[in-house]
Formats: sequence, C-alpha cells, structure tokens
Amino acid sequence: MPRQTMPAAPAGPLVVAFMNQAGGARKTTSAVTLGTLLAQQGRRILLVDADSQADASLLLGYGVPDQQDRDRVEAAQARLDKMTDIHDVLLGEASLTEAVVPGRTRVGPGDGDDAFAVVPGLDLVLGSRKMTQADAELVQDETGFFWLRDALEEDLPADSYDAVFIDCRASLGRLEVSILVGSDKVIACTKPESKDLRGVAELEKTIERTRHKFRRLGGAAELWHVLISGARSHRAQGAVYQDMVKRAQKRYGDQLLPLVHNSVLAIESYDAQEPLPFWAPGSGIVQDYEKIVPLLDLNAR
Repeated sequence: MPRQTMPAAPAGPLVVAFMNQAGGARKTTSAVTLGTLLAQQGRRILLVDADSQADASLLLGYGVPDQQDRDRVEAAQARLDKMTDIHDVLLGEASLTEAVVPGRTRVGPGDGDDAFAVVPGLDLVLGSRKMTQADAELVQDETGFFWLRDALEEDLPADSYDAVFIDCRASLGRLEVSILVGSDKVIACTKPESKDLRGVAELEKTIERTRHKFRRLGGAAELWHVLISGARSHRAQGAVYQDMVKRAQKRYGDQLLPLVHNSVLAIESYDAQEPLPFWAPGSGIVQDYEKIVPLLDLNAR
C-alpha cells in the first residue's frame, strides 16, 4: 500500500519587517501608507506596532499627537493602558489576536471612537511604551527569540491576512533579532543620508548573522528591498542627497524601490491621525508609494 503523505500546512501571510537602526527613516510612514494602499486594493493587512514610541498606533487613531496637552495625553494613555497590546504578547500574557484592533482614520474632533472611522482591511496590533524593556525581558527567557514566530504561527489563522507588516524601533537589539526570526522579509527604510545608509549596512550584517545563527532553527528574514524616503527631486535641492541615491542604486540595484520624495504631508498626516492615502490622496508622496505597491509580491517567501 503506498505511503500516504500529509498535506503541507498553509504558508500563512508574508511577514515583512520595516527596519533601520537610524531614527527618522520613515519606517512608520512607509509601513502605514503601504498597508493602507494595499487594504484599499482589497488585501488584508495586519500592522504590528513593535516600536516603543507606538507611532503607528498613534497615527492610526490610538493616542494623542500633541504631547504638550498633558491632560489629554494622560487621559488617552489611561485608556490605552487598559487594552491588550504587543508587550502583553511578548510576555506571553495574551495571544496576538487579543491585541488586534482596527486601523482607523480621523473623521472628526476629539479622542473618542466616534472621532475615527475604521480602515477596511487594515488591522493593528496595538503598540506599547513598555517595549523599551523588551531587550532585558528577552534575556530572561531562553526561548524569547521565538516569541513573535510562535505568536504568528499559533495565534493567526493561516488565511486571516495576506501580509503582516512590522514597524520596528530605531535599534538593532535583541527585540529586532527576535523580529528577524519571526519574519520572512525586511524592507530597510532610509533617508538619502550617509548615516542612514550606514544603518542599512549594519542591518545587513545583523540579518546575515541572524540567518546563520538560526539556520537550523527555521531560519530568519532576508533583506528584500531598500526604501529611500525624503529624496529631493532636483540637484539644486541638495547635491549630497542625489549622490547618496546614486550610491544606494549602485549598491542595491533591483532591491532599491522607487524613491519616495520629501514632503511635509507625511508630518501633517501623523498630526492629523489620517494615513496619507486619506490625508492627501493623489498627492505626489502618495503617488510615490503607489508605484511601490505593485513591486511588493505578497506571495514571496
């Protein structure tokens, strides 16, 4: 009698980490904007806010951008502290699905739920300021590097999302290594500046070390694309920026995504708590991101 084989388990969603140890590299803007655009095309996207600043959560309607309004900030934070978030998942105190909330965009004044509308197809794993403690907490758990991989594999039904986007800290610590272990691909976000490109080079080294270290334990993410934000359109706006772009093009070739040009709209979008496709549809910066979307093969592994 021929031997029967078990069917292969569903591959699950593509898991993509947006990373760079340099701050201000527009990781949050890129993850939220691309996730929103894909959701508008009918894809199901889960955005995991793993940054201790929780900027993705704030942009998507959870928190207060104006940190000078102390009473308002404290009231909003008190509500958030009662909700399940990514830090609870990291500690194993909650499942990933328990930390999922709908992605939102502002439609009115105030901080209540009625001030926001749900973005169909875009969900969020709520961020937490307690992620500043993550590196130390992972040291205490001998299997800590696998917390995200386990949460994604055990908590998410295989067909629940087309992709999981992870917004990471400006760091390359133990938390980021654990995110590499739990991810399939990395999009390195950078500005056209030498310190940011150095950050991408360090990220490449971290990726290679992690892939080698975990090669017999299921592997780790590979560098997929490099995304430059804040590019200048004309040499007169800054020759050094143009030179940095040329350096990146020479180094990364086809891995380099179309440039996202500099725009104050990204800052305005954050303050307004409206993702760019809602805040400034049809604008130049949104068109830049729209050129990237077809290049993101969500079936890639």
